[in-house]
Amino acid sequence: MTGRTHSIVEETAPASAPCPARNPVVAAHFWRRRPGVTALIAGVLMLAVLSPRPMHGTDDARYHNQTAQVVAVIAGNLVEVNLPDHDHPTTRVRLWGVRTVDEAAANAYLRDHLLGREVNLLLAPDRSRDDAGQLLAYVAAEIGEPTINELLLESRLARVDTTMAHPMAAAFAAIERKARRNAPSQ
Repeated sequence: MTGRTHSIVEETAPASAPCPARNPVVAAHFWRRRPGVTALIAGVLMLAVLSPRPMHGTDDARYHNQTAQVVAVIAGNLVEVNLPDHDHPTTRVRLWGVRTVDEAAANAYLRDHLLGREVNLLLAPDRSRDDAGQLLAYVAAEIGEPTINELLLESRLARVDTTMAHPMAAAFAAIERKARRNAPSQ
């Protein structure tokens, strides 16, 4: 090959090679000549690894069947517990499967029944966070007793939330129907 100009592809890969870019020498040459692309890819990978985000895979291990103290009632179906959530000292827990009918009454109910008490958090295996990053859980004041989610339905302070599928949807619908049937006529 004396006296002839040739490229690195000709030098490292025979003409019959299916893809010269699969050759490590060619690939190294490509990345050396494009440091901006290399830096961009490295930056994206670092952001993906280091950025704080809800980690669904670990929520089950961190929260399922854990006991926590309710430290605040935020809304009729949202409480805060004393378990840390990444860089926050507390975790916001949305009562999964219920939406409040009377926000003020549901809020008062949660304050009376949960605030300052220990509760047990029960998570479903396929989804543990809502779109806002709040933990989705069934909250039980006592193991083996109905969840607060169910008690809100029984007391007609909440209705079944049909915006997200969840494992207790059918049972919650039955509780709501029974509460309506047994309600005093007005």
